[in-house]
Amino acid sequence: MKNLLLPLFLLPFLVSAQSQFWQHRLKVDVSAAGSQDQTFIYFSDQATDNFDPVWDSYKTPSAAGQPTLYTRIAGNTGILSINALSVDYLGNPITLGLQPGADGTFTLIFQYINEMPLGSVLYLHDMQDDVWQNLMTDSTYTFTMLQTDSNDRFQIFTSPSPRAYGVDDLCSSDAGFVVDLPSILIDGQTTSWDYLLSNSWGVEVASGSTTGLDTIEVSSTDEYTIVVSFDGITSTFTDSVTIGAPVSVTLPADITSNAGESVNVTPNVSTTGGTYSWLLDGTEVGTDATLDYTFLTEGTYNLVLNYVSDDGCEVSQAMMITILGTNSLEDFLLRHSLEYLTIQNDVLYIGMNELENVSEVILMDAKGQVIYSMSPRLMNTAMDLSGYAHGVYYLGVVSNRGSEFVPIQF
Repeated sequence: MKNLLLPLFLLPFLVSAQSQFWQHRLKVDVSAAGSQDQTFIYFSDQATDNFDPVWDSYKTPSAAGQPTLYTRIAGNTGILSINALSVDYLGNPITLGLQPGADGTFTLIFQYINEMPLGSVLYLHDMQDDVWQNLMTDSTYTFTMLQTDSNDRFQIFTSPSPRAYGVDDLCSSDAGFVVDLPSILIDGQTTSWDYLLSNSWGVEVASGSTTGLDTIEVSSTDEYTIVVSFDGITSTFTDSVTIGAPVSVTLPADITSNAGESVNVTPNVSTTGGTYSWLLDGTEVGTDATLDYTFLTEGTYNLVLNYVSDDGCEVSQAMMITILGTNSLEDFLLRHSLEYLTIQNDVLYIGMNELENVSEVILMDAKGQVIYSMSPRLMNTAMDLSGYAHGVYYLGVVSNRGSEFVPIQF
């Protein structure tokens, strides 16, 4: 009844020899008025969803007047006695057919239910009578059938096991229990699983219904137990969830400054360590915990801080910086106790009223690169510019009034 070359009495030995290659299996028997037949379904990580000569076997129809029970492979016109499918095929319907041999009343008996995935969905759909039966709670199905009825009358709906596990989050309160629940279309409705989540004290912290992949959030570190159920099928999972302290980063209020002045931005970070990346209009300009930056031209700038803690928590904050036009040379000289600033014959002359007020003189090119710096030791200082190309530069001083730059051209 199984294979033209395989005597009936050898079938149990074949099934036994193959028993180690599968992870899950079903045996289906049919009986009617003293006649019977059977078919086998296996799920194996060694099988494919097509016909596998090693694992699958076509069905030889029973003798006249006797029932022939079989399954089919999608896209294959043959009928099978042994149908080995991949484990990944769980969740797809399987055609179960019967050639009745004679009109009558038949009974299907599903065996090895407990060897299907734990807590999984297992349904029979009688497409002729439009009856759905949960095989996990009732593994016997009786029906009447005529020889003129469609042979491919039934579908078996399977699923993988439901899964649930705790997810730690060291960065915020988004930790919780992830549930991965079989989402199967049963009687026109997607399976909806009820869940109840409780903490280590047995106190309910969440309940509801969901399907597919979802996260049930929790608010504290603890060991949790979640019970999921669908149509009498229940599974229980226990796991711990660890929640870290949230990482917060705040920047100062938006800043308005003048071109040529140094702007300092110091963030308030709730933890120590970590890495910093300062982006000015999308370009990284610093990696220190604070940013000191001299804006040479007026405009409005978007400053973003991307912070990553030592635990891998990522936080981004942004602020706006408005730079006004360059101050006049007269104001610049007055603020930093400079008497004069002049260029003659490619030499820059700087006169100071109070030497101790100025600690550094800096020359910067148009790209913001420092090309010369010095600490003045005399009230009158000269800087040779002959080695530089003519153009616009920025002269800066660091004094007891802060740091500031002013454009110069030679």
